[in-house]
Amino acid sequence: MLVSGFIDKDINYYKLIHYVMKKNLINAALLGLLVVAAPACTFVSCKDYDDDFNKVNNRLDGLEAAKNQINTEITSLKSELQKANEKATALEAKLAEKADKTALDAAVANLNAKIAEVAKLETRIEALEKAKAELTALVNAKVDQAAYDKKVAEIEARLTAAESGVKLATEKANSLEKTLAALNEKVENQQKTLDKYNQKIAALESKDVEVQKQLDALKKTVADEVAALKKDVKALQDAGYQTEAQVDAKIAPVSKKVDELQTALNQLKIAKVTSLNFIPGYYVQGVESIFSAQYNFKPIGKLGKANEQGVVTFAEEGTDAGAGVKSLNFATANYHVNPSNAKVDTDVKNFKFVDLRSQTRAGEEKVTVENVEFDEKTGVLSVDFHDNLPAEVAGEINVVALNYAQKEGETVRMVVSDYARVAKDHFEGLRIGKAISTVDLATTRFKTNDGGIVALKNLAGAARDAQEFTVLNDGTETLLSELVRTYDASTPGAEQELDDNAAAESLLKDAGFHYEYALVKENAADKSTDVFTINAETGAVKVAFDADKPYQHLSKTAAVRVTLVSDKGDVAAVGYYYVRVATPAKSFATVTADNEVKLACDDNSAQPDVVFDLEPVTKYLAKNFGMTEANVWNHVLTNNFTIKTPAGAHDQFTIKDNVATAAPYANRVGKLMRSVNGTKNIVTWSELKEKNVANLRKEGQVLSTVLQVIKKDDPKVVLYFTVEWKPKSVQTMPEVAFSAKPISNLWFDNQNKADEQEQRMHVSIDGHNTFTHDLLQAFVGGVVTAPTLDATKYPTDIKNLNSGWKFVAPRVKQAEGTDGKTYMLSVSNDGMKFQAQEMKDGKVLAGAPVADIASITAAGVITYENNPVSKKLLNHAGYNELKDGQTLTARVGYVTTTCGGKKMLKVTDATKKYAEFDVKFLRPLNVNYTGNVVFGDANQAYQEAEIKFDNATSDWRNVSNMGQLTAAYGALSVGFAPEAEWTTDLNNGDINTQKLIATFNNNFGVSVAATPAGTPSTVADFAGYKEYAFGTYPKLQYTTNTANLKQFTIRIPVYVKYYWGEIKSHIDVKVGKTLNQGNARRK
Repeated sequence: MLVSGFIDKDINYYKLIHYVMKKNLINAALLGLLVVAAPACTFVSCKDYDDDFNKVNNRLDGLEAAKNQINTEITSLKSELQKANEKATALEAKLAEKADKTALDAAVANLNAKIAEVAKLETRIEALEKAKAELTALVNAKVDQAAYDKKVAEIEARLTAAESGVKLATEKANSLEKTLAALNEKVENQQKTLDKYNQKIAALESKDVEVQKQLDALKKTVADEVAALKKDVKALQDAGYQTEAQVDAKIAPVSKKVDELQTALNQLKIAKVTSLNFIPGYYVQGVESIFSAQYNFKPIGKLGKANEQGVVTFAEEGTDAGAGVKSLNFATANYHVNPSNAKVDTDVKNFKFVDLRSQTRAGEEKVTVENVEFDEKTGVLSVDFHDNLPAEVAGEINVVALNYAQKEGETVRMVVSDYARVAKDHFEGLRIGKAISTVDLATTRFKTNDGGIVALKNLAGAARDAQEFTVLNDGTETLLSELVRTYDASTPGAEQELDDNAAAESLLKDAGFHYEYALVKENAADKSTDVFTINAETGAVKVAFDADKPYQHLSKTAAVRVTLVSDKGDVAAVGYYYVRVATPAKSFATVTADNEVKLACDDNSAQPDVVFDLEPVTKYLAKNFGMTEANVWNHVLTNNFTIKTPAGAHDQFTIKDNVATAAPYANRVGKLMRSVNGTKNIVTWSELKEKNVANLRKEGQVLSTVLQVIKKDDPKVVLYFTVEWKPKSVQTMPEVAFSAKPISNLWFDNQNKADEQEQRMHVSIDGHNTFTHDLLQAFVGGVVTAPTLDATKYPTDIKNLNSGWKFVAPRVKQAEGTDGKTYMLSVSNDGMKFQAQEMKDGKVLAGAPVADIASITAAGVITYENNPVSKKLLNHAGYNELKDGQTLTARVGYVTTTCGGKKMLKVTDATKKYAEFDVKFLRPLNVNYTGNVVFGDANQAYQEAEIKFDNATSDWRNVSNMGQLTAAYGALSVGFAPEAEWTTDLNNGDINTQKLIATFNNNFGVSVAATPAGTPSTVADFAGYKEYAFGTYPKLQYTTNTANLKQFTIRIPVYVKYYWGEIKSHIDVKVGKTLNQGNARRK
């Protein structure tokens, strides 16, 4: 076996061990090696070729550059047309989906581009056709060297002129006739010049005129086609519809002419091959080598011949034919052709290999060329050959060079390649085996049976199954050629596959082998082959099919023979197999159920069992297998049917391309089991989880799987049916009724939402300042009955309900505080907290803390929280200010949830009035200082006024008696703002905003008496205020103004402080006009 490092498409058939030698061996070094290895034969044999090497003609014709230019033009044209076709196909596919306006507009734009492109193609084709005429004339002419060189110069000049004409035509595509005339004129002028040269080119000129006529005809054809194209395009535009495909259909004739021109120009190549450089596929001992696969075998004799139907009657086993060892081989050598655009005549008669080990040239040829191919794009020449080279021995290796006989008129030049070693890899012990998709010979071993049909018949169990192929009962053919291959089995345990399969191209076939196939009868009375047909060449096996009796041949078997045959008709290997009739993996019936998909809490929630009636399956099996329906599933019988049930549940399958695949146990969807329910055979689908059925909640979706039916008395009779759950409906979330009777006197009309009631809560009047409220007290008996769900209608975990009172999303989303800030109102995730966050410009301030304003219990007890934010929100509005945005308002509901509180059930419209409502948090006190402090005119130099807050303060019961208020709410106090916070309407200013001191730097004689002294306020929002206990208020003083003033008012901010915060208010001090003002009183 060769240790090689070559990579080649052919040798990929063989899983050889490759070793890459990173060394290049030049031809001189190789010849040096040959001198050492075989001096007696190497240079003696090649001496007569020295002159050939020395006479290699390296001169390139003057026309080569022009020819390359033409090839470049054609390549460019074909590339442009290819891109256009690709774009047309893409747009046509889009328009097939939806011919919308955008696609049509794109088609119009592309159409215009195509028309311009066609015009461009016309002019290019004209230039190319003219070049073709010139080249043809030159090749056919017989001219001497001097005339030849002059003619080359003239043709180059004409090509240059033609190229100028092409550019002009491109710029003026709408004037093709004018351009054509200009080109013809240039041709005529050049022709006149050519007439001055040697008369030997007269024939060339005559042919040039003839070709010109053909060129003119071609131009007219192209022009006519373009005109027809534009006419059709105009019709399409008028119709308002067109596609790229329609346009390209018109361009196709132009494209075809370009392709035809390419072929013609290829034939006109005149560049000569100057050298052939061997491309090494791999190296052997550092020497560039050609791989040659050699197959050695002993022919097998005494095999019976198949009749016209491909059937052979077995007579005796095949034996050694006694012909000794025979061999077939095949090799491919690759060479770079120089120059790569040279003309190569690939007729095998022009090629032969020179064998350096041959002693004389007259001896028998050891290498036979079979096929030659030249890739013009890559410049690579591939030569296939067989060889009869002798075995290599010490000191002598097989080395060959390729000779190419290149014709130049009536003479022949020999082009000789560099030399390469022919290294053979021998394959022996040819055996036919199964072509498994992934071959791991170390574990699967070699699957074949060369022992003959007798040995085949003795196989049983897994060994027999390994030699069996399936033929479908529906008449579909099975290609044995795709299921077998040939191995080199000369080393047991290390067998080597020699082809992918018998149908594939391979070196084995290239060497001359082919496969033959036959059905085998044991004797004349054997009828096993009668139901089968076979194609002896392709191995296509089919079984007779009757749609009325689809299973009549099910499980029948017959023997088949596969032989590997040489091109001389010698049998190199034989293998025997069984073919067995089986059903394709198709579902023959579908059992369905339309059960409603029930609600469930999460992916792991269990769905109720789904039951399927097996009647369609039972009827089908009874009809097609000649049984009564009662016996189909009768386990007492030996020929009944069963459903494959490993691990206590039916196997579940998927079917794709007639192949059934069992789902792994862990991937089964639920559990399916057949059982009997009374007289019915059923399948129950249980253990289904929500994650299995979630997709069923989408309209039109189904949940399905496939089960396998097996005939008990013949386990190879396997059929499949489908179980499909297609729900008629999807259960929706239930609604629940709120069950409680309200006490109407404890409910109030909601002034902001029509037809809705609300509850109002306030601070207790027991002196403890408790701020709680029991919602249930507004219902008869203080009871709300929790709802339940019918477990028969809601069988899943959805039926487990929890009910209780919660805060719900507030109807009023914002509230103002006494600090002048705005707060966003919300509810905690669990609904048990009513919360607030400071906001500005409609958004919650970043990082603003969440303040708990109130809490609620599931039993309905609300407690108002005592913290700075809750106090500010509570004291913003009076207890009788009940509009939205005034008194703080929350919203509560009797909430019923399921799934551990994750899903909330809606309350029925008929009962929801008292299940969800607003709750208002009433401020317990109001402060309304209604009387003004009035100071008279300037006739009184000094005045004082007392302040009476007692009667200005009342609670939600309208109680204003100070004794009762302090008994209910504790000690009260009042705070007076410093003069800097006083405001005035002096000078027609806004009394709510115009600061007295900041604006006028004068208090105009009004002040607060120094006694009682009061205490500085400790409330952060009222810094600078002086605080006084109720009943110990200071007096206001007024010293008459000496200035001449009209009457004006000063407003002094004050607050009343109690347990639940501070209530803002003010005192207005009205100052009379001074003496000099009109209507002033005088003493």
